[in-house]
Amino acid sequence: MAYATDNGHDSSSMRSGGGSTDQTRSSAVTRPLAQTSMSTLTASSSSNYSSSVSSGSQNQSGGIPGTPMSRRSGGWDRHTLSPAAAARARFDDPMIEDHVVDQPSSLRLQEDLDDSSDSSDEYMTSYKPLERKSTKASGSRSKRFFQSFVKKLTKSSVRYGLVPNSPQEQDRNVIQHTIMIDVFRGRFHLAPISSKPRRVLDVGTGPGTWALEFAQKHPYCSVLGVDIEPVKPAATRSNCSFMTVDITHDWDFTDGGNFDFIHIRQLGDIQDKKKLLQSAFDNLKPGGWVELTEWIAILQSPNHSLDGTAFRRWNDLLEQGMRTFGTTLYYPNHFKPLLQETGFDHIIETRNGATTNACYPGKKLQRIGHLMTQNWLLILEPLTMPVFTQALGWTPDEVKSFLVDVRKEIPNTKYHSFMTLITFCAQKPLNSSSTSSKSASASASASESSLPTIK
Repeated sequence: MAYATDNGHDSSSMRSGGGSTDQTRSSAVTRPLAQTSMSTLTASSSSNYSSSVSSGSQNQSGGIPGTPMSRRSGGWDRHTLSPAAAARARFDDPMIEDHVVDQPSSLRLQEDLDDSSDSSDEYMTSYKPLERKSTKASGSRSKRFFQSFVKKLTKSSVRYGLVPNSPQEQDRNVIQHTIMIDVFRGRFHLAPISSKPRRVLDVGTGPGTWALEFAQKHPYCSVLGVDIEPVKPAATRSNCSFMTVDITHDWDFTDGGNFDFIHIRQLGDIQDKKKLLQSAFDNLKPGGWVELTEWIAILQSPNHSLDGTAFRRWNDLLEQGMRTFGTTLYYPNHFKPLLQETGFDHIIETRNGATTNACYPGKKLQRIGHLMTQNWLLILEPLTMPVFTQALGWTPDEVKSFLVDVRKEIPNTKYHSFMTLITFCAQKPLNSSSTSSKSASASASASESSLPTIK
């Protein structure tokens, strides 16, 4: 079926033919969800929708750092393992050395990250948050940037499980939204939805920022944001509304949902993923799309600079504690087979890397790195305390003492690391009824991943 698609960006401000794309995502740190759950990070994708479709399933990856850059401070030399190679891990075996799995033999390197000629923020000009004049910020200005942004847009956020719903967590959700828009090159979604959607659902809307900004971009679309807690947005729009809904229970929307697009991100490891996806399937129009974005919060260190650090030990202990809780930081990998099982078609998997700090050269990557550092520092203790004390048996004082060293290492640019932001887009078959379809969409294709290409 031929139809106009909308990737959520303003093409008038985007570079013609800019970017590269084989999608497969990754990156920051998110809020935990459901009982013993937690949200993992993830971030970014590029333009140029190049993909291979095999039996209704696609895998894509964005491209980035790791090219010969010895001339630059903190750059990678030609003999250093590229972060692109590390990011392409399939994450099949979480116990593999240095957390890097099955690196494909083919390696695409980004060749023009020279920020000396990078005087414009073209991809960011397409992102216009409500009541904000500019999103530009780089280097030493990034702190003022996110503080100003948070002050204007912070509102109530939702959480399931481990992280308390404090003002600090509200601030972090706004920062994280900014990171994802940055990584997605100004786009609000990756699913190839119709250019004129009529009904859109934002699941786990949190502060409501995404829902409000999508509604602003699509004035003739009715947008509904739902969360487990009441949403108190900083602004209102006539075509955007909010409801308090626990999405782990049965969904009961007017007209049976009948949505063109269902957007889900940073929910965390909810226990009944199959029920969540079945609810999304049942509430989509035939031909409608669902999009899920989560972080795989496993640190990837291409040059092994994290070896022996407190930050690496913290990440290993966090995964150990999550397993004690009966979950894992790799939980987003469970979504793809469940989407197939539920009956979705044309499954697109996108992985992108989000750097932990400003260790990579280039204005855009440095800005993302600064924001990611703040994201980490805000989530570190609220996330660590319940896992380490309840699952690992540490005392609160032991946790606080240990985190002193971790906090020092996170912003230190001599440590090169990133996380994976993973996104799944899937379409409800056109010939499907409004009720659930149990037919599985059998598909297989080799997946790749890499850091985002940001020029």
